[in-house]
Amino acid sequence: MMKIIFNNKVYFFLILIVVLYIFEFTLFLKTFNGGYFLSKVTNNQIVSSKFISNFVTQNNTHLSVFNNQKIKIYCNKKKNLSHNFDKYGFINSNQQWNILNENVILKSYSEINCNDFSLKKSEKFSLKSNNNLDLGSISTGPLHQYSILKEYFDKIKTKKVFWFHFEGSDLSDFNNLKNSKFKKYFDNDNFKQNLSSYDVQLKEEEIKRELSKFDQNLLKKEIKNFLFFFRSISFLKQRIFFQRKIFKDLKNYEINELARILYKTNIFLNENNIKFIFFYIPRESESMNSIKNSKIKKKLFEELKKNNITFIDLTNKKYLNFDQKIYLDELVKS
Repeated sequence: MMKIIFNNKVYFFLILIVVLYIFEFTLFLKTFNGGYFLSKVTNNQIVSSKFISNFVTQNNTHLSVFNNQKIKIYCNKKKNLSHNFDKYGFINSNQQWNILNENVILKSYSEINCNDFSLKKSEKFSLKSNNNLDLGSISTGPLHQYSILKEYFDKIKTKKVFWFHFEGSDLSDFNNLKNSKFKKYFDNDNFKQNLSSYDVQLKEEEIKRELSKFDQNLLKKEIKNFLFFFRSISFLKQRIFFQRKIFKDLKNYEINELARILYKTNIFLNENNIKFIFFYIPRESESMNSIKNSKIKKKLFEELKKNNITFIDLTNKKYLNFDQKIYLDELVKS
């Protein structure tokens, strides 16, 4: 009798473990990493959008990733991006580097990271000119953009530089002055690595090693999470215990750091007789009356005015009330 009871308990325990692992696997498949690994089964060449930002911020040398390659990028289960990268690792045609561009584009947000805003797909805002050099599609923040501008400036031909700041863009993660690689460009006006002449084959080999390491570390992490029911436990905690969503407080130093980067950008471009215009672009998913956004705008615009930086606030009603598309380059006087 005791043996039967013992066997029943063992069977029940084994069934429970199996059910928990099935539940854990189901939760895993719903995550970003789960979708990414599932996509790798059908397309081994697909690259996680997170790898791109990781490589740019953690690699000690490079400011971009792929050169002269067409890459498929995993965003989520519903969205993948496919981009042709130019000879320096940005999303332009190589020919664009050989001509005088009407506008050069810098951004505080990244379209490569599958951001929910893309100027090319926006129904409200666009550029009239097709003659633009885009340096911002792999942006990890303002300091990264400033570094790209300084590094590749001798390859750029233009009379205007636009900086697009998307409302709600995180001002903290990589946008500040903590990244040692980017900070070298900020602290030393003469710092340059001559990346335009960097051996492309050598860079490809570095990327392959780093991508392989990224995927392996990600897989190890997910196996560990799976074995210890990490997501099942998190799921239960969220359901059993009320967890209040934490909102980050506005930190003035983050805005001040962005303002300092914009100030140095403006000074540098003015010295080279290039017009610099900062655009503040509204986010449809955030309330126009957001207290945090209002504070950011007020503080940021105060700094821009103090430093004589030309800016256009696209949350202004005179732009938002128009039914037709607004061409940003037409808002700028020649």
